[in-house]
Amino acid sequence: MAIESRSASPKRTQEIAAEFAQKLFTSTPIFIRLKGEMGAGKSEFARGFIKKWLELSCEAAAESIVSPTFNIARVYGAAKPIAHLDLYRMQSMQELEQLGFEHYFYELPCCLVEWLERIENPESVVPERYYIVEIEHGASPEERIIRFQERLKSP
Repeated sequence: MAIESRSASPKRTQEIAAEFAQKLFTSTPIFIRLKGEMGAGKSEFARGFIKKWLELSCEAAAESIVSPTFNIARVYGAAKPIAHLDLYRMQSMQELEQLGFEHYFYELPCCLVEWLERIENPESVVPERYYIVEIEHGASPEERIIRFQERLKSP
């Protein structure tokens, strides 16, 4: 069953993400698959989640938390590292393997991934338990509908 929130601004999207981070912080490892079309607010959500995660880890906030579109992966924090991956430019499982995705997906306390659907059979690489956060445009230009769902990997 999905839980739904609504946001009327990028700031509110970050606040909703921070609330989610607060809720999940003690239940590591955490894997979050961020879904939504271009411009839906996936990076805003990640920014709010990462800021709160670092705060909860008692670490200084990163100077800037940006979408890793060109870097593909960014890791923040040392005490409880959190990875943010943007796979938009990935086109194959081979590229994902060359990136060393296993480290990010399975070894770090938390991993947020955008555009996992660009990889063939994305279900094959997610951990046993993961979350999907789906963000879509609402009725007004600034409104976003954010759905949270916990999933268990299909056998």
